[in-house]
Amino acid sequence: MIAHAWTPVIGGVETHLSDLVAELNRRRHEVTCLVGGPVSQIRIAGFMTYQSPALEVEALERVSLSSDLVAKLAHELAIRKILDFVLEAHRPDIVHMHNADLGGPYLANAILASTRARTASCALINTVHDSASEMQDGQLVVPTIPWCRQLYVSNFIRDASPSTTNSEVLPLGIQLSRYSPAGPVHPSFDGLERPIVFHPARPLPWKGLDVGLEAFISIRSKLGHGSLVVCEGRATPRRADISEEVLKKLSLRAKVAGVANYVHFQDFQYEEMASAYRAVDLVWYPTSGNEAFGLVPLEAMACGRPVIASASGGMLETMVPNVTGLIVARGDAGALADAAIKLIIDVDLREQIIFEGLRHVERFSLATYCDQLESVYRSLVTQ
Repeated sequence: MIAHAWTPVIGGVETHLSDLVAELNRRRHEVTCLVGGPVSQIRIAGFMTYQSPALEVEALERVSLSSDLVAKLAHELAIRKILDFVLEAHRPDIVHMHNADLGGPYLANAILASTRARTASCALINTVHDSASEMQDGQLVVPTIPWCRQLYVSNFIRDASPSTTNSEVLPLGIQLSRYSPAGPVHPSFDGLERPIVFHPARPLPWKGLDVGLEAFISIRSKLGHGSLVVCEGRATPRRADISEEVLKKLSLRAKVAGVANYVHFQDFQYEEMASAYRAVDLVWYPTSGNEAFGLVPLEAMACGRPVIASASGGMLETMVPNVTGLIVARGDAGALADAAIKLIIDVDLREQIIFEGLRHVERFSLATYCDQLESVYRSLVTQ
């Protein structure tokens, strides 16, 4: 497995990778991970993880935007060096990359060169997790890599990407034994004024935190009570300066609107997310950009929480509008506030949506995802 980051870095890809590797390891596959981060080699729960700063998103994007051809070549060689070491040590049957296109072609080209040099029989797979808004300069860069299989996390992502051969849609799954209504409740929510609304998104401009704050201001004015919890995103893998600017603007707006005492910024560890969901009354995810898939609505549904999301990308494939959750137009703070108040006030509607969400999310179990992924793996290694 090759990716740009690993927990405790916050992000959908990082969460998915952690759960996926643990499940494959439980199924007795030999898994090795190569991820971005400070140089290290560590054995975790039976599998080896190697980290290299050359794979970090910041480094890939910096080199991609540079006009220095020498720096570009040096960076690709640095990636190849760590790849060659890992491939030589473990001789994998499959190299499975996650978002190989992020930051330009350097990582994908290095993967191809290293694997072809080390083993001609190694199958190359790439999973595309992110929409174009997450990619370099808003564009999805697709190197001319002969992937044995290109996997897309949603139909939305596949349709938004340049056409490729040997591709299919494979929706992600979540660990239902972790995300469930039963379990501990995070203590940091104790004492917060209810209803508590949770917006577990990285503080990036297209995540709709400004929309959520405006909706919360409206809720406070109409109900006279309530709290909003927003993730700080201090552990996001990139764009720290942008995140800080978003948080600064949110804090200022909350202060001007007189709700600063009821808007709480806090990060949660990967292992704490389920207990955080259980502690709140409502989860919303009003992304204003294109959400590639959206693990948050699924995680919240699995924990028995009512969900509101914007009509954004892949979330329209993981939610059934007005059945498993409410869908509002992107950027419409008024509609978001109205939907939230409706769920808060209408107990029967809230309970029905929770019930349907719990049934629906069973289709997106990590076990089902791994069954399908194993089928892909077997089809490639037996060719």
